[in-house]
Amino acid sequence: MPVVNLHQAVVRAPEHFTADGEVKNKTSNVSANLITVSSSTSKLIGVGVSEKLGASASVLMPGVLSDKSLGSINKHTAKAVLSELVKLPRSENTYIARLACLKADHSIPTWQALTHNPERLEVLERISMCDFDARLAGPGVWLPEVENINTNTLMNLTVKLAAQYKASFQSLLLSNGDVEKQDVTIVRGSSGSGKTSYLKDGFSLGSDEVKRCLQQRMPGVTMPQLYVQGYIVLEKFMSSMEQKFAQGLTRDAMYLGPETIEEKLRVIGLQQGMQKAAIHDIQVDLMTLCCRILKRPTDEPLLNFESLSQCFRSSLENRQMTIELVQKTHDTVSEYSLSVWDGTRNIKVAERSAGSQEITIHDRALFDQHVARDPVLIETEIERVRDTKIDRTFISVFTSGFEPAVAAVFTDALSKYDGKTIAEALELHRDRDHVATSVASRVLAEVVPS
Repeated sequence: MPVVNLHQAVVRAPEHFTADGEVKNKTSNVSANLITVSSSTSKLIGVGVSEKLGASASVLMPGVLSDKSLGSINKHTAKAVLSELVKLPRSENTYIARLACLKADHSIPTWQALTHNPERLEVLERISMCDFDARLAGPGVWLPEVENINTNTLMNLTVKLAAQYKASFQSLLLSNGDVEKQDVTIVRGSSGSGKTSYLKDGFSLGSDEVKRCLQQRMPGVTMPQLYVQGYIVLEKFMSSMEQKFAQGLTRDAMYLGPETIEEKLRVIGLQQGMQKAAIHDIQVDLMTLCCRILKRPTDEPLLNFESLSQCFRSSLENRQMTIELVQKTHDTVSEYSLSVWDGTRNIKVAERSAGSQEITIHDRALFDQHVARDPVLIETEIERVRDTKIDRTFISVFTSGFEPAVAAVFTDALSKYDGKTIAEALELHRDRDHVATSVASRVLAEVVPS
């Protein structure tokens, strides 16, 4: 069992504020300064394995797979080598070679390279995302070295949880009374709307820091390649801890569909009224969402225009149902607020404060615009943004209300796509992500549940 350094694991990482106010940790709370998993089986692949890889790989790996032959795997040959590696029996130690393929070709997600029988998983992914997730979370699917890494990550997530919920853990051990409950914050909004910034002063679990923890143990593998693996590890941790710890946990997710909020409220409701949820709803115009995504580095989720516009559409179309859900679950939902980005800041449009059962509307026009938006107007905005061309004039107008430092960051990011439409720019930016297809499909799965 890997060893976890409890003291180092809970050291708070320095925060880095991005230009538009979104907060990202330079180093994750979970992954900072942790002991790396080691495994005696993850040395070099054994003698004779390269002969079993077939003609496509034998040129690269004659005889014993050495450091030199590993270095000869490149983005043009990695998929061919990997296709032969996955055919080998489980008794063969192929982890290092598979990892070399991942590092060489960033279009390969870890679940395709580091699992047994990835062909079966590919079929499941096309047929049922739920079955796909369940299979990846099950035993004996990942290579032993990766199972070890996943387990170590789960252990360190527990360390973070214990640090935040110290009083609750102590009451479990030392008291016969009820466990102290901390309320759950649900932040609803599209990718790029500022959910992480809103959660920065509280406690939340997100897949980004799980991916960083995994990445420390697999240096050279990119964050997008770890997207599905990080999601699976976090889901496994959340579901297990919410059941065993008997407390709903805050997760950094979009919550655009009412079903996702309802499920979280169901978990909270199982605690017999001792835990509450506060829901904060953020609406940002589509143009701003697009420009924020274009400003993101490649270690964050990069969506194309289709995926991002679907998030935008869902945030508007499902808001009325979300508000109705808030009203009918007032025993569980302690408060609600809706804020709208006006181009330079978030304006609170409506709220239901703790102890109240009525939503107070501060700006009726904005409330109606963002709660009962005409579907035709939504499509009109989507088409207008899709075809908007990025040029010097556009950048100047878009950044006109920003502070100079903020404007400079956006200007630098957007200038790279001068002459392109917003949709074309997002596609090019996403291509830097390499494995954006699986990322986008998982985002859309949350937006439009099956």
